[in-house]
Amino acid sequence: NNTHNHRHSHDAAAATMTKDSGATDADRAINSRLRERFSRMNPRGFETLVITTSNGAVVITGNLEKVEDIQRISNEARNVQGVKSVTNQVTATKKY
Repeated sequence: NNTHNHRHSHDAAAATMTKDSGATDADRAINSRLRERFSRMNPRGFETLVITTSNGAVVITGNLEKVEDIQRISNEARNVQGVKSVTNQVTATKKY
């Protein structure tokens, strides 16, 4: 039985999937909306992305293959409800 894990249960699914972090519940909700959108786009390198949100200010780090994908995730992130600003620190792994 899992009683000793009880207090972590609501975070368990998120924690296993990703290293994302949010300062508040609202920030964590933003992160899951972003994660959902990025997974639909599924850029190469998606699994390296880490989203950190604090009071609506989103910082994205990681490595994507293509510069255009990096720009696309910035644009996507800015359109997500609750997002006030986006700082994209993702690196392109292919330099053309």
